[in-house]
Amino acid sequence: MSLPPLILDGFSGREEKLAAIKRYVCADQAVMFYRTNDLVHSRRVLWHLEAALPDIATVYGNRFRADFASVLALVHDDAEILNGDVQLHHKEQMTAAERVDLEQKERAAIERMTLEFTPTINGFSYRDLLLAAKDKPCLEAQFVSFFDKMDGAGEAWHEVFAGNPYFLRPAGGQGTDQGYVRRLNAFPQKYPQMQPFFQQFPNYLPQSFDFAAAVARGRPHAIISLQQDSGYPPYERWKRTVMEREGLDLLVTQVEGC
Repeated sequence: MSLPPLILDGFSGREEKLAAIKRYVCADQAVMFYRTNDLVHSRRVLWHLEAALPDIATVYGNRFRADFASVLALVHDDAEILNGDVQLHHKEQMTAAERVDLEQKERAAIERMTLEFTPTINGFSYRDLLLAAKDKPCLEAQFVSFFDKMDGAGEAWHEVFAGNPYFLRPAGGQGTDQGYVRRLNAFPQKYPQMQPFFQQFPNYLPQSFDFAAAVARGRPHAIISLQQDSGYPPYERWKRTVMEREGLDLLVTQVEGC
């Protein structure tokens, strides 16, 4: 599927600010062998979406606005430039009052971001895009949210298969939490519009896996080992897209825990 190029005129300094926001910064994930940043993550979310567009089109045809979804994928975390990256696990543990406070901060950040940068991006309202990323009122925003979490899951799986035990919980293999395996499998119930897609393409939903065993036998990644099948198809899907679109450098260059 051919899409028009994404033009980010009027967003000077945005990418540098996203690149300064590190992924998974919290005590629970004190060491991340292949820690990236929000800029890398936003591009990967776009690539995961683009890889799935033929399947999405099979189900929804032109009802799915691929151009809107693509721009949304790139800017979905822009409000974190002001608020930082609040870990999803921590959001889930918040009290009602804490969630209200975070909600107010996120909406205030969106309004401030729309004043800092140009009001439109690739023909779409920047404010509408940021609100869609937050509220997920449409099918496009729901798919971007899915691939946002799939990339978070892929990062965790990448750590687990490298032998990093700090990522057992987000990967989905510690206690009853089940991390991203649980979160991704909740999408069909949470967003009924997506149910026809998952009914036709159930392999997008990750299954449970013995992540503890993967950690035990895991070793730091190398170019040769990345080309071997891990035995976990969701990780293979994530890995394949990243390797095809980004290359191997970030996947094999260990930046922590050396």
